[in-house]
Amino acid sequence: MIRYDNEGNIRDTDYPCFRAKSQILLSSETMPSQIDQAYFKVNSSLESYCSSESGWVLDEVLLLELFILRYNPLGGNCGDLELPHELSRTRALINVTGRPANSKNCFIYAVIAAIHHKPSEHSDSVHWSAFEDKRRMYRFPDSMDENDTVTLTKIPEFEKENKISVNVFAYDDGTVFPLYVSTNGNERGHANLLLLNVLQQDDTDQQVFPHYCAIKDLGTLVHHQLSSTHKVYVCPRCLNAKYSSKDLEQHMEHCNLLDPLNVKMPSIGNDYIEFKKHHLQLEAPFVIVARFECFRRPIFDLNEPTEGAIVRERFHDPCAFAYYRISIDNSYPKEPVFFTHHDTRIVMKEFLQCMQREQTEALAIMRRNQPIQYCDEGIRNIQASNDKCHICDDTFLPGQRIALDHCHITGRKFNSSNNFE
Repeated sequence: MIRYDNEGNIRDTDYPCFRAKSQILLSSETMPSQIDQAYFKVNSSLESYCSSESGWVLDEVLLLELFILRYNPLGGNCGDLELPHELSRTRALINVTGRPANSKNCFIYAVIAAIHHKPSEHSDSVHWSAFEDKRRMYRFPDSMDENDTVTLTKIPEFEKENKISVNVFAYDDGTVFPLYVSTNGNERGHANLLLLNVLQQDDTDQQVFPHYCAIKDLGTLVHHQLSSTHKVYVCPRCLNAKYSSKDLEQHMEHCNLLDPLNVKMPSIGNDYIEFKKHHLQLEAPFVIVARFECFRRPIFDLNEPTEGAIVRERFHDPCAFAYYRISIDNSYPKEPVFFTHHDTRIVMKEFLQCMQREQTEALAIMRRNQPIQYCDEGIRNIQASNDKCHICDDTFLPGQRIALDHCHITGRKFNSSNNFE
């Protein structure tokens, strides 16, 4: 990126980097469209950069890189597994066992169990033969093999093929959270699944098996995460609980606009947020008020875009500035500063030098730390408000250390305050 001055000479040079978002490539047929999306993202970043910094022009592309990494998606591939005790005791899950449910398509049997289970007939652990007659109602898309592991990225294809919706949740360290929340309609039914990593003893060693199981009642499954003891309606995207289906519908109107969330609440003893940057509540000792005057110069660049979100028509070249330094209590007054010149570079150079001088003077004054001055107003403030801190407005507690706050620049007494050291 280069930027020219008024005479057409190169004034500035920069080497910004623009990146596209990572995408999941599952088929070679979608590669051209994904490359187009990446190009559009890089081009949008370039336009934003040029619009935020006046005068930048793309000179050349020095490097273009395309990274392709092997993608190992999360999916279920289990044996004849037993659920952990902390999950089985909730009685909110259905674990389909036996072959062929213990093969790679435990996913489809978990979907069938979630949609077609009958509480009066099916217990928490059900043999696959109980759903054999329903198996013919569901099929894998042509792009999926029945013996392939069903990963999260393949679930949307399965939903469209069977006209159902599937939500997938995960369990870790006692917490249930969403992994995949469907955006498809549930014309033929809806299934909530739990994807577990279960540790099982093999012939030689222990192995971890990912495994899908059906969720009978999401509210019951996450009930230990909630403080309510009443029946609740749980949002599948953020797992927030509502007390009526109407409240849940209103909540989902807004929650559907967001990605699935894993909400973590603070633990006991760490459930308070305390404001600590009390120095930001104090008055600024020095303030500079500045103003610029500029010439408006038309842009005669054929490469300049003429349509879009931002269309530039003129440059603003500074030709003069003025500023005034304000100090607390006006204790260090200073006359306004004016400067004018026909060259934009000289104007900006002079302004930056003035700011550096002002910074040096202000820091030198602030390091002096004037001693406290007891005046009539300060004594009245101490007598009038000995019960609260004038900074954070908190009430003083018995035995608490109290400081007498004063301005380090003027020495003026402010009021009583907490000791924030």
